Amino acid sequence: LLGDTDWKSRDYGTNWSDVALFVRNTEGDNAEHPMLEQAPSLRAVLEAFPADVIDMCLASLEPGGVIKEHRDISGGTAANVIRLHIPIVTHPDVAFYVSSERITMAEGEVWHLDTTYPHRVTNESNVNRIHLIIDQVVNSELLARLPERDAKDLLHDIYFYCICAGKALSLMVRNPKSFLTRVREFIVLKFKRQSVLYKADDIK
Repeated sequence: LLGDTDWKSRDYGTNWSDVALFVRNTEGDNAEHPMLEQAPSLRAVLEAFPADVIDMCLASLEPGGVIKEHRDISGGTAANVIRLHIPIVTHPDVAFYVSSERITMAEGEVWHLDTTYPHRVTNESNVNRIHLIIDQVVNSELLARLPERDAKDLLHDIYFYCICAGKALSLMVRNPKSFLTRVREFIVLKFKRQSVLYKADDIK
């Protein structure tokens, strides 16, 4: 259903790529990959959760691939986002770390990962690891299905905002145009609840 040209290489690592399947773009229109019509199970996942979907993609990490440690501004409740990972193809030798803790995800499981925490992945297996990743708008019904947030989570949010503020100040001095772009992206994500990872044009 997908060819090599559908996959887009990603930064912060090697042999890491993805393909957007669903996007709520900055104009408020939704775009869908034709694959959703050809794979009813993917569409069923898209509609399975009690929250508005911001974007959905398939992410590939080839054998020997590495995703360097980084944080995602779009990957946590600090930005009004809940990010779900569903392994489609994986292997015990795929090492996914969040804040130095190794997370072992089995095929078909649904995991909530807050990727505003530092995280990294290495694929030391001989299989092409494929995850379905879904970003959704935070709402009370979805939060009720997750562990209750505690003081550690709140302290993390404050720390994450401080990191963002520090980087924003540095960027404002070094590259004002890029700073304004980042501010716009954060507003679009947190308050307009629209994707900043993908655009409608990313879906072929």
